[in-house]
Amino acid sequence: MKLISSLIDEYMSWFKTTVSSKPYATGAKRYLYTFVRFVKPYGIKYIEQVNKQIILMYVEYLDNIRTHDGRIYSNKETNSFLFRLKNFWKYLLDYDYVSKDMTKLLKLKKIHRKVPRIATENEVKIFLQSIEPYDQFGKRDRSIAELFYSTGIRRSELIKLNLYDIDMNNATLRIIQGKGRKDRIVPIGEYALKYLLIYLTEARENFFHADKERAIYLSRKGGRISLTGIDELMKRCNGRINLGIEIMPHSCATHLLQNGADIRYIQELLGHKYISTTEIYTHVMIADLHKVHHKYHPRDKLKLKSFFLTE
Repeated sequence: MKLISSLIDEYMSWFKTTVSSKPYATGAKRYLYTFVRFVKPYGIKYIEQVNKQIILMYVEYLDNIRTHDGRIYSNKETNSFLFRLKNFWKYLLDYDYVSKDMTKLLKLKKIHRKVPRIATENEVKIFLQSIEPYDQFGKRDRSIAELFYSTGIRRSELIKLNLYDIDMNNATLRIIQGKGRKDRIVPIGEYALKYLLIYLTEARENFFHADKERAIYLSRKGGRISLTGIDELMKRCNGRINLGIEIMPHSCATHLLQNGADIRYIQELLGHKYISTTEIYTHVMIADLHKVHHKYHPRDKLKLKSFFLTE
């Protein structure tokens, strides 16, 4: 019989080989050890002791526990716990530690996604042009921003990029274990390719440990740039232009759609498994169209409440 805690430690050793972000791996371990602490009062130490009733009780527990500041977890936060447990159990099944999937009962909670505030094409242009590629850091930052807008890749995907993932001859980028843990190939636009070449030929070699590191984008201290580094980059840029925009991947997808791209192409580009995920960008467009129509169309000035007045 195997201790749950031992299996989690084994799983985490494997998990760390699949992700490059240390904080992400640390968070995953914290979520799983919440389950260990939950089952302990019930005398459960071994994975064979976990049954469907315990799993359902765990869901109820997550619905009622509070954070350190006294609030109940949001659906999104609860889903993080459930998602980690489901992935852990998949590992146990794959390596024959268990024979039944007890987590089939776990249904992720619905999250009411807010329609993101999409930057206009002109705002993105201002944002990109505000990053002046004068030194090694400016060249790196401009390349990162251009690549975000060109390819629609996510921050977590960008920080994992290695030098051998670039195909300059075909102007493509290979994303390993991206959205849905799937690999995909995405095209690099001309501007993004231009600034990527500038960074690689004129700037990258000036970063610490550049000759030893396989990552494309490096941090100030040397080594792979982190999610925190990307966030700080975006804050610096937004601070200069005072627009507060996000250019990845929402702006890329929306602007492609607005300029006539087929939604299934965008689905492939972003690595969405379901077309319904990509369709959020059509909702953004429709919302914008409603605003424009109401503002400018001569027959869209009638106040709706007057339409329902009774005599």
